[in-house]
Amino acid sequence: MRTLKTRLARMAADTSGNIAIMAALCAPLILYSLGLGVDYGMMTLQQRRLQQLSDIGAIVAAADINHAAENLVTNFDENGLNVAVRNGTGYATKKGFLPLTSDLEQFDAVADFTPGTYLADASVPLGSRFSAGTQPYDAVRVGITQKAELAFAATFTTAPDLRAIGTASASKLAAFSIGSRLASLNGGVLNALLGSLLGTNISLKAVDYEALASADIKLLPFLDMLATDLKLTAGTYDELLATDISYPRLLKTLGKTEGLTPTVTRALEAIEKALGTTQVKIKLEDLFDLGTTGERVIGSGSHLAAEASVMDIVSAAALAANQEKQVAANLGGSVPGLATVKLTLAIGEMPRGAASNGVGPTGATVRTAQVRLALDITLLGANSIAGLKLRVPLYPRSPMPRPGLQASPVSAAASRMPASVSKSFPAWRNCRSATSTPRPSSISTARHASPAPR
Repeated sequence: MRTLKTRLARMAADTSGNIAIMAALCAPLILYSLGLGVDYGMMTLQQRRLQQLSDIGAIVAAADINHAAENLVTNFDENGLNVAVRNGTGYATKKGFLPLTSDLEQFDAVADFTPGTYLADASVPLGSRFSAGTQPYDAVRVGITQKAELAFAATFTTAPDLRAIGTASASKLAAFSIGSRLASLNGGVLNALLGSLLGTNISLKAVDYEALASADIKLLPFLDMLATDLKLTAGTYDELLATDISYPRLLKTLGKTEGLTPTVTRALEAIEKALGTTQVKIKLEDLFDLGTTGERVIGSGSHLAAEASVMDIVSAAALAANQEKQVAANLGGSVPGLATVKLTLAIGEMPRGAASNGVGPTGATVRTAQVRLALDITLLGANSIAGLKLRVPLYPRSPMPRPGLQASPVSAAASRMPASVSKSFPAWRNCRSATSTPRPSSISTARHASPAPR
């Protein structure tokens, strides 16, 4: 008995090995803390990725609000996530539409979006700048919810839900153009003028010009097709517009654009055939100015619904090809009531950085080249008056030096110049975000461009 007590007393007094004992007792707590640290780090990385996806998703949704759900599904799939996007009464997925009662465990995450308006005002608190449900929509808020990925804590607790929210607004853009027009169509006059500009003989009828003036094309798909023809698909739209091309190449690509009537196609082919081997060169940047949209990669601008008139492009390209030149056209008997009419045009240089077809926000400007026109007219019956021949030179002048249009944030309204618009519809059409400040030179058509992400 004494021996046992002695041994117990000796053990109680012995301090050797106490660190090992304390380490063994604390090991579970240490491993638990390490596990929580690893899980917290994983959740932090997961939350960061969700935030990136929600920001990108908001930009994608704002680019085309009418098809936000489908675009979000495609965008998440391209980023390696099988996501269900809530849309009205169900969920949009890459396999189709599912009702609200569907099992969502099969998806990596669930997303939702709310359209509204965004006020970019630094004086307004950040949380109050987005107004959900307010129309007209120009912004989207996208939220993504996903279960946290736990490596250790999942053994004794339920993984929490992580959520990230991103908001993106769309720039208000307008697509509009400017160019000279006739009060009525006269095939002979137009043939003489266009033929003089291109250095050839043009034989189109008034109905052909009417078809060209009435035809509209989608600007960005046209430029995509032109880039394919020029094998420049790897660059941006600005790089494409910096390219010089031949007038026949422009006409050939125009003729392949979808939605053109056979009359328009034949008219373009006739102009191209009349040019023959003549390689009239033009600069695309003198015709089109896409503003900030030009920074996009070619092929990525399909959500911008900008249009341009075929007649605008044909005539603006002909003028651009004759910068700093003088052309003359003998209209002969093309003008009823006059014996002879000789028209002389002196075409100035296009203002740098300004094109006749533009896309941009408030303050964007389109301009034409300066044009000075002279008419030398011989009147009928003048020879019978005392044997004299009456010659009347006319020099129409514009009261302002640089004809142009500038976008401003007011409801669209346009004042017409005399003998200006060649079409029967109003000069401004569907332009909700830009109005004209007309300067001398008549206005063709302004069109509304759908928002692009900002």
